[in-house]
Amino acid sequence: MNLLRKFFRLPSREKYLFFKTVFLLASYRIQLKTTPLQKVLRCVTSDSQKILQVTPYQSIAPKRLATIIIGASRIVPCTTCLSQALTGKRVFAEHGYKTQLHIGVHQDITVTFKAHAWLSLGDDILLGYRSNLSQYKEFSSPFTAEKVL
Repeated sequence: MNLLRKFFRLPSREKYLFFKTVFLLASYRIQLKTTPLQKVLRCVTSDSQKILQVTPYQSIAPKRLATIIIGASRIVPCTTCLSQALTGKRVFAEHGYKTQLHIGVHQDITVTFKAHAWLSLGDDILLGYRSNLSQYKEFSSPFTAEKVL
């Protein structure tokens, strides 16, 4: 009930963004199940670059955008760090922020295979922060991920 009350107190612009983010999370989740990873990454990157060319303004602060994306990811079933980072890449681009998508694999070969995705803006990690990110070997380009995975 408290969460619902908080939602109704949001400005209408943020309510709209919340619902849009829910849709994007679900959409990317489906795409990741039905489309090769390399194609999804290429489309997201291309779309974000096109959006940034026509969106010079920064209407909502990055931390606020991240909070909305994290909140929306709690209600979309099976949301992963990758679908969250892809959604973030698109949403941040729509608000004029040029972010960097990171995908890495856990370096410890004695444990089961682990991969993680996160999104950064400059030196700040906006989505997917983990205290052990240094243990992940990041791919030099997201487009090489399909070859390794």
